[in-house]
Amino acid sequence: MTDRLLFRRAIPAVALWFAAGIAQASEPHAAGVITRIEPADTGVAHIRGADREVPAAFMSPVYPGEQVVVESLGTSVQVKLFGQGTATATDRAPLQVPLAAPERGLGSNLFASLVDRVARSGERTQRNLVTRGDGDDLPLELSGWRGDLGAQQLAAGQRELFLHWNRYLAQAGYEIIDTVTGGVIGSGQVSGDFAITAPLEFIAGRRYQVTLRPVTGPTVTREFDTVASAPSPPEVDPGLGEIGLALQLLAIADADGGAWAFEAIQGVPGLSPDELDRRALIDELAQMACCAEAPGE
Repeated sequence: MTDRLLFRRAIPAVALWFAAGIAQASEPHAAGVITRIEPADTGVAHIRGADREVPAAFMSPVYPGEQVVVESLGTSVQVKLFGQGTATATDRAPLQVPLAAPERGLGSNLFASLVDRVARSGERTQRNLVTRGDGDDLPLELSGWRGDLGAQQLAAGQRELFLHWNRYLAQAGYEIIDTVTGGVIGSGQVSGDFAITAPLEFIAGRRYQVTLRPVTGPTVTREFDTVASAPSPPEVDPGLGEIGLALQLLAIADADGGAWAFEAIQGVPGLSPDELDRRALIDELAQMACCAEAPGE
């Protein structure tokens, strides 16, 4: 759906942040990353090393010599080991991370820097319980905004829009409105927890509204402003594959204080569901969301 080369123009602030992250992540290099925990809402696992024991969570780094230990029956933890493929820990068999340091130093440094920063942004013990679920008692929210903190930003142009929300809806309608003309530029009826629109034309310098109307329960309306282009992070080691692309999306979401989280979420459908938990990634991107100024401010 979304062109993986969407983010082509680098923003100096983002580049400087990455450069600082590389310098701070000189030791040790992460050996891999947790890409999936199943079941996501009840699975309990820990990462154990010589000098730390921490809860395992999506995008948690693992280091050489550590173990991933699963403590709840029926749970599995998928780990991407750099340069060695994917491995799985279960309640019957813990995963021993190899002692050998990963070969991709720059990619691993960059990865460790960002993931450690994401981890420090809040407690990583089952954050998904707050942001997603299937129960009607969970307040409905469009992914990419945190409450009513303000508008997000989106790159202008003709493009499909990926809308995601935090719980299953049996039936709902959505509308995308150009607030300058008052016209509806896109709408549809859906069931589930996401929708992908037809290609729509977004004009730079305008504000748009997204409204989600469930058959039962309150309507949710959020806004975004369109600008000429989105920020782009520096390149990552191509050998990181889907993890590298996820890393770039996390950096986009974090740019300008969280104003680009909705833009970053647009890149999630282009990632392989076999490589990582895309829904968990959306949760992480949504956690970074904050506020954008209106055009001209």
